Amino acid sequence: MTGGPAVVRSSLGPQRCLAAVQHVAALFGTTLRGGPALYTAAITPAAANPQLIVRLGAQIPTLDDAVQLRIAIAAGPPTVVRIEAATPLYYLTGALGFDRDGVSSFAATLQATLHADAGHGRRPGFPAPPRPPG
Repeated sequence: MTGGPAVVRSSLGPQRCLAAVQHVAALFGTTLRGGPALYTAAITPAAANPQLIVRLGAQIPTLDDAVQLRIAIAAGPPTVVRIEAATPLYYLTGALGFDRDGVSSFAATLQATLHADAGHGRRPGFPAPPRPPG
């Protein structure tokens, strides 16, 4: 795994945070497995960082390894959602940074979703781009 976990805090309760996480998972084209407080999700490298996939293009004939995310929801206050990569180290997605991108993008999209659910705008209709490494 490259990069660290992302932590998103919300004044919304665990059930509303779970609903927001499910919405974000759907935007990434995946579903959650597990529960009730620990979930996993697998997202494609293209969903984790579409711009990097385009830049790499023909250099990667097939990149089938999914980015594995582990998502923990802890009741608060505030409710805390922790997102971390759980991709095996030997996967090419980790070496290329897609796991870091997936965590970053998922967390940013979740933050925007929770912001909207708290009454500040509309839920996002597509994943947020990953944050630049730094």
